[in-house]
Amino acid sequence: AEQDNGHPLPAYANLIIEILDENNQAPYFQFATYQGYVSESSPVGTTISASANLTAPLGIIALDNDIEETKDPMVKITLDDYTTIFSLTPTGIIRYLRILNPVDREKQMTYTFRVSLQLSAVILKTAFKSTIAYFVYVNLSLLN
Repeated sequence: AEQDNGHPLPAYANLIIEILDENNQAPYFQFATYQGYVSESSPVGTTISASANLTAPLGIIALDNDIEETKDPMVKITLDDYTTIFSLTPTGIIRYLRILNPVDREKQMTYTFRVSLQLSAVILKTAFKSTIAYFVYVNLSLLN
């Protein structure tokens, strides 16, 4: 019989087991490619558009099946090329691509580059990082 400070414990006790989700699924982009548009005359800080009429922003969406769809998957998304010309918002389910430096249609009419995901998570106070070999290609066309 179990005792606690000399007093007998009840014959039955409630045992609560909480099962924690293992962070075992790689994050991914919603689409394999994204097409964006921006006007050559757009000022620095302009968000790249999803349509040629420049009415809606281009949202690059990263998801992770280990996390609810309504929560930020807390992934690091990096641009492989043109990091001096474009930037990506650092947090959120939807990330937006912005112009860091002026673009010139006469120098370059389109930009195609890869965007990659990196997962950083903390599970039971043990930090780990794993690079996910998942890339998305972004094609940008400059408009007059």
